[in-house]
Amino acid sequence: ALVHWSAADLYAEFVPADQIRRVDSIDAEHVFPAKGRGNDCNEVVRPYVGDCGYDGAGELLSFLTPGLAEPKPGQVGDVRSVELPGATEADLMETAYLYIPSACEAGAQACALHVVLHGCDQSTEAVGMGFIETSGYLPWAETNGIVLAFPQVQKSAVAPINPHGCWDWWGYSGEDYAWRTGAQQTVVVDWIRSLMD
Repeated sequence: ALVHWSAADLYAEFVPADQIRRVDSIDAEHVFPAKGRGNDCNEVVRPYVGDCGYDGAGELLSFLTPGLAEPKPGQVGDVRSVELPGATEADLMETAYLYIPSACEAGAQACALHVVLHGCDQSTEAVGMGFIETSGYLPWAETNGIVLAFPQVQKSAVAPINPHGCWDWWGYSGEDYAWRTGAQQTVVVDWIRSLMD
């Protein structure tokens, strides 16, 4: 996966080095890097996607699945809202989103699945469909038959205090927040399993 320095250090604790790609050459502020999409790369404004001349979604997906085809010009389909079972107990939004490429509709062909975790203040509650539609994931998914799952974190001003709707990286969802047994991980994994049935 494409990661920044702190994430790379964390991943190095449990992921083989050849499965980590650290990219430090993008002159960007705290934004998701895109190519031809979003705000100026050094502008930290919603939806926090920056036109950095670097296709973060494409690079990430191509690293995970080598040999992907470049997105074809044209329109992508609709992103669907779906229920996320168990969301409330994990401080997630009850509504999640799915993008199903046309080639994957009604089981026409077997398709890969990729889960996209938004950054702080990038949930649909904060930026509408801005991150999902601007990040660059949708064209890559449509061209390459990749189903995208977009779970969403619930913003909260009290218990837990999470006003920016960040995924739990400090423990607000419980002591096992960083482990496989954490509340958010469990909900997302159960959802993935249900999508594969």
